[in-house]
Amino acid sequence: MAIPVQTIELGDGRRLAYAEHGDPRGTPVLFCHGWLASGLTRHPDDALTASLGVRLVTVDRPGIGRSDPDRATTLLAAAADLAALADHLGLDRFGVLGHSGGGPYALACAFLLPERVERVAIACGFAPFDRPNAYAGMTARMRGWARLLRRAPWLAGPSLGGAPKRFRRDPDKAFAKQFGHLCAADEAALEDPQLRAVLLAAAVESLAAGSAAVARESQLLFAAPWGFDPSSVRCHVDLWYGEVDTIVPVEMGSYLARTIPDSHLTVLPGEGHTLLFTRWADILRELSA
Repeated sequence: MAIPVQTIELGDGRRLAYAEHGDPRGTPVLFCHGWLASGLTRHPDDALTASLGVRLVTVDRPGIGRSDPDRATTLLAAAADLAALADHLGLDRFGVLGHSGGGPYALACAFLLPERVERVAIACGFAPFDRPNAYAGMTARMRGWARLLRRAPWLAGPSLGGAPKRFRRDPDKAFAKQFGHLCAADEAALEDPQLRAVLLAAAVESLAAGSAAVARESQLLFAAPWGFDPSSVRCHVDLWYGEVDTIVPVEMGSYLARTIPDSHLTVLPGEGHTLLFTRWADILRELSA
């Protein structure tokens, strides 16, 4: 079923695209999608989200999908966009959920809006890279990518330049090439045709306007200072990590748990990067408690 995507006009004239799912009268949760993803990302069973009493708002970040690009130099700019969206929707207080590359954006939102963000959930989220032992636990593939961007951020553009064409031509093949070897738990989760369809559609949509925004997000996540310190986040943060995740290692969750004053780390044995979807109900129950 097609998702009714809506847009608002921000103060600087840019469009910000979003969609709503679940219970329209439920607990509001703003969702920060991962890298090479978009606002189409969510659990494929919207009835499950509704049964949990959650009003889920998914958002295309600047330059992704139907949202206009910006000139952000830190993650905080996207957090300001979420504040404007919350104003438009009449949300005084809300929770924030972030997956993978969206985890840092969720923390940025909590940092920027301490009076409005009640609680945060991070599933397999990255930690800052400007710290000692930042690459601990990463696979050689992911470590090489992050180190390359920190040495030469400009390479993000050329390395992703062909991604839109690859994903339009053969999303399955392009997805496998981009993310490399996945753990057994992730491979099993992606055998669900509905989940696979959602994730592939979100990836294709992320590149609808080209690869520039995805390349810029690579620089903001891996090569540039985030613009805030996670230790300054004051709301409660639940951290969910898969023990065998080949994309974001559990060590990143451990670092955030040590750094964020009010946080709780859950490490799931035998699970990987798709735990956001396999543990969707658990995560949303905790977030909306």
